[in-house]
Amino acid sequence: MNKFNVLAIDDEPDVLKILQIILERAGFGVITAETADKGLRQAKEGLIHIILLDIRMPVRDGFDLLEELKRDEKTKDIPVIMLTGEKEIRDFERGHVLGISDYITKPFRQDLLLQRIRRAIYYSIKKDEFDEPGGLP
Repeated sequence: MNKFNVLAIDDEPDVLKILQIILERAGFGVITAETADKGLRQAKEGLIHIILLDIRMPVRDGFDLLEELKRDEKTKDIPVIMLTGEKEIRDFERGHVLGISDYITKPFRQDLLLQRIRRAIYYSIKKDEFDEPGGLP
C-alpha cells in the first residue's frame, strides 16, 4: 500500500512528536520541520501530499511560507491545513485568501484532524479529474 506523506511544520518539538505519533498510527508517512525554511526545502524536495502548517513561528511565519508555497510551480497544488493556536478570525480569513484547504485550531481532536487530512488529500486528487476535459460531471 502506498502511503500518503504529510509534512508537519511547527516550531514546537512536542507538537511535531504528537503529530508524528497520530499520523503514523493512521498509516501516513510523516516528515517534520521545525522552521519555515526547512519546511520549504522538504516540500520542494520530497513527495508531499499535504502540509500541516503553524502560523506563529520565529524568523518566518506560516503565512509567509504559505505565500511562497502557492507561488512555486512545484508546491502550489499541495493542500495546506493551517494547524495553529491562533483563533483570530482575521488569521482564518487570511489563510483562506492565500489558498489553504482548511484551518484547525489547537488543541485539536485527533479524529477531526485525520478526517480533514483525508478529505483534503481526496479533493486534491479529484481536482485533477475535474481539470481534465470530460472529467467528473
